[in-house]
Amino acid sequence: MATQTLISLRKLPPALSEYQWADIIELLCLVNPDGMVSDADVIDRIGEIKGIGEEIQPAPELEILEPTPEGELGPLDAHLPEIGAGHEHDTLAQKFQDWVRHIEYRQNAFGSAYPFEVSEDRNTIILRRITARRRIYVFFLIAANLENLTEDRAKRKFRNHFEVVSKVALETYLPSPAMVYHFGSNPLNRGRYRGTTWSRIQKLSNDLNERLVCTEDDFFPTSPGDNGLDLVGWIPTNDYAGGRAIFFGQCGTGEDWEDKQHESGYDRWRKFIQMTAPPVNFAFIPYCFRSAGGKWFNSTRIYTVLIDRVRLVRLLIEDVDCAIGAMPLELVERAIKEKEPLV
Repeated sequence: MATQTLISLRKLPPALSEYQWADIIELLCLVNPDGMVSDADVIDRIGEIKGIGEEIQPAPELEILEPTPEGELGPLDAHLPEIGAGHEHDTLAQKFQDWVRHIEYRQNAFGSAYPFEVSEDRNTIILRRITARRRIYVFFLIAANLENLTEDRAKRKFRNHFEVVSKVALETYLPSPAMVYHFGSNPLNRGRYRGTTWSRIQKLSNDLNERLVCTEDDFFPTSPGDNGLDLVGWIPTNDYAGGRAIFFGQCGTGEDWEDKQHESGYDRWRKFIQMTAPPVNFAFIPYCFRSAGGKWFNSTRIYTVLIDRVRLVRLLIEDVDCAIGAMPLELVERAIKEKEPLV
């Protein structure tokens, strides 16, 4: 009996989410034994996945908005056509070219860290030799597509390690005097902030020289939660007065990351710690949340300093060894080596 591969594509993204469709094409290229995926391969696989039935969530019957060239949002019926009729096949072929434009943006944006390339005729995506830099990219590609992993254990490991990798990125981003710690209730957090929610918030208040405005009674006695804060950092002032540059971070691999941005924000945390100056709020996501032109896919959804795949990779290639060491490398290697024919 054949062993199931780690990656098995069984979920389609919304039709208008070109950045997510670019991921699907990259994953197909990664798992195909010949290291290539053509427009015909993608169209065939769409039909195959749509045939799975209940395992694929149907597109919501709502008006869907698409960014226009001017940046405004306009309505568009974004449902994928059913496979079969000739004109529907042509529609998908045109969509493939839209997705390829996004991949061409990535090829330019990620440079030598990008594991794929577009053929001259623009009909095929080709897997390049996987280097250390490109392993970093593969890690984020998988972390952004956990619903297409076959093992729950692997999903948990990618979620947990994504926080650790994000911590490395934040350390790289901030100036050298900055202190950066893992605050989240993550089994990989073996640093300064561990224990109950209350004990961690107490310690954080002391570290920041800011006043607590909550009490132990506000929390369940054994609550291990992180109160929505995954990463914390600050630039020391070498005194005991309040008021310093503080950085809070939320890490999200799920598609609900947009709704979670506020969890590490000042409006939430001022109910627990009275800070002299509000912290800068970061959101770390493994998605390449970009349009084919390199701008945000939808800037109206962002109200933090968003560190997406583009920014993460550019930060982490400054110290490849440290980045690789923070990843579940055995799972990344398995995803690279395991192959599943598209037909």
